[in-house]
Amino acid sequence: MPHYTAFFALIIISTVVLLTVFICKKDKKLVVLLFFIIGMAYVLEYVVFVLFESYEYDPDFMTNEYFDNLFGSLTSQTFAFPIMAMVVAAYQLKFRYILFISAMFMGIEELFLHWDIYTHHWWKTIYTGVLMTIGFSISKIWYVWLTERYMTFVHYATFFLGMLAITSTIMFLLLAYFHNNWFYTGWFASATHDSVNATMIYVCIVTILLVWSVVKEFFIGAGMIIAGLRIVDIWLIHYGVLLVSITTSLVLFTLLQAGIFILSVMLQHFIMKNCYGTSKKDVAFPAKNY
Repeated sequence: MPHYTAFFALIIISTVVLLTVFICKKDKKLVVLLFFIIGMAYVLEYVVFVLFESYEYDPDFMTNEYFDNLFGSLTSQTFAFPIMAMVVAAYQLKFRYILFISAMFMGIEELFLHWDIYTHHWWKTIYTGVLMTIGFSISKIWYVWLTERYMTFVHYATFFLGMLAITSTIMFLLLAYFHNNWFYTGWFASATHDSVNATMIYVCIVTILLVWSVVKEFFIGAGMIIAGLRIVDIWLIHYGVLLVSITTSLVLFTLLQAGIFILSVMLQHFIMKNCYGTSKKDVAFPAKNY
């Protein structure tokens, strides 16, 4: 059986569960929660998987070894864990069920180890169980918080991590399939690993800046940020940190970041409308420093 079969089976099962919950619940807050959980999972995976190389996936689906490894990671962090966390939140499952689901994921991990499509470096399966339990509990609480007003921290975190999920996924697809830009920092022996790590840092900075401009409704500032990023890009190219494969890459970066800004505006509106019942921040957060 090809290695990727198990990974695609996980994606298909997760997608079926996702659609079933959306159809049954018809609650758009679950979409907001899902993006938040994916963003949270990406942050943790960056630290554990990218920086500290905790484990390795082998779906044998992509020709580039590290992208193949990253694809396996995304299977878990974009589909399996976030969708199940959404189920826990949607049905407000009791803690004993959270423990059962965490144990189920530990069993899947052991099965993947047995099939030699997944390898531990310093990681242990029990770590997965503990982090899953914490993640599911956060998801359950966060879903309740999304219905409350006056919680600007919840809104900031939800908005930022939701956009980080979107921008990170877009950049992975562009980097994996088009190879239009590469970063060279020398942090890792693998050129692909090195570029993915730097790209994640770059994407995180861009997302923070653009989300801030949307939250503050500083739309002229967004244009200034994007223009400033082009100056940074030129500086990185000059010093050999950023290598662009085509001369129009900087134009494409500008269009991409403008698109991300538009998506940020749309996501902000979606969160406000479906979680707080209004698109006006002074109504959603009265008497608060937004």
